[in-house]
Amino acid sequence: MLGNEYLETHRVRFETTLKYLKERGVLRDNIKILEMGTPSEFTDILKSECNAEITNTCSDLRYAPIMRWGDGENLAEEFDLILCMELIEHIKDQNTNDIGQLACFNGTGVKCLINECNKLLKQGGNLFLSTPNVHCYAVLHNWCQQKEIYTYDLHPRELTESYLREVLGEHFDNMEIDYFDCWSCHGVERVFMSMARNFLEESGYPLQNRDKDNLFILCTT
Repeated sequence: MLGNEYLETHRVRFETTLKYLKERGVLRDNIKILEMGTPSEFTDILKSECNAEITNTCSDLRYAPIMRWGDGENLAEEFDLILCMELIEHIKDQNTNDIGQLACFNGTGVKCLINECNKLLKQGGNLFLSTPNVHCYAVLHNWCQQKEIYTYDLHPRELTESYLREVLGEHFDNMEIDYFDCWSCHGVERVFMSMARNFLEESGYPLQNRDKDNLFILCTT
C-alpha cells in the first residue's frame, strides 16, 4: 500500500475511474479482474465496490510472462477486465546490449506489456488504460518555466494518444478514448491556461483536451 497521501492525491482519479467503468458496464460483480501492479489503495476500493475476483502482479511488466502477486506463479488464466492505470508511463524499454537500440526509445517494454494484456483477456473482455495527457496545459507550463517537461518528472516517458492508438491497434479493433481532469491540470492557474489558449487559437493549433490532464482508453477484444 502506498498510504493516505497517495490516496488523497489520486482520489478524484479513483472516483472518475469507477464511474467511467460502471457506466460502461465493464465493472460488475462475479468477474475476474487483473490489476497490473502490486495491490494499492484502489484495490481496496475495487473490493468494496464489486464482488469480483481481483489479481495483482509482482513481476517486471516489460517482460513476459507476467507473474501473480502472492505466489509468483506465471499468469495463464483469462480475465474479464485488465486495469493498467497510471502505469504505462513508467514502463521503460527492455534491457539490451544493442547500441542502436540503447540510443532511442523503441517501446519494447510497452509493446510487450500490451501484448501480454491481450493474451490474458477473455474474448469480449476489456483492457482499461489510464495515463497522463502529455498535451495538457501543464506540460506547456513546465516548458515555459524551464522545468522538466512531463507532468511528473520521474516518468521515463509519457505517451501520446497517437502512439497508444498505434500500439494498441495492433491487438484491439475497438477503442474508446476519453479525457478527464483528475488533478486540476496539475495546479496550472486559469490565467495561464487562458493565455495559452489564446496563443494556440491565434496560431491555429489544436485546443481540444488541453485542460484535461488524464487520458482514458477502453479496449475490447
